[in-house]
Amino acid sequence: MNRHLALPLAVLLTTVGCGEDIAPDSDADLVVIAEDIDFDADTYEVTAGEIAIELFQRGAIRHTLLIEDNTGADLGIRLDVDARGSADTDTVVLEAGTYTLYCDVPGHLDAGMVATLSVNDPSQSP
Repeated sequence: MNRHLALPLAVLLTTVGCGEDIAPDSDADLVVIAEDIDFDADTYEVTAGEIAIELFQRGAIRHTLLIEDNTGADLGIRLDVDARGSADTDTVVLEAGTYTLYCDVPGHLDAGMVATLSVNDPSQSP
């Protein structure tokens, strides 16, 4: 092999191997993926009722997921993940409306680790 190609090829193979994305293997109604200081989406959508929620850790630093209703009241759900590939799940009954998902690890909310959850009324589905 040409020695000028050997190093770039080695770097490419190392990068591909280390950059491998891991994904949740879940049947939850709502899967939120945490990576770096961010969730994988700014908005999520589910149908009202009993909802299975999973927080999945794709990154390397600890994250949590809490839910507040539109008055700012905490719904008592707190998911916590700390290791790459870890997941935490829980169920909650949600009525139609808009909720806030956020991480309460110090500094994460201030850094923008927050998302909106829209819960739709099943009778309003097309």
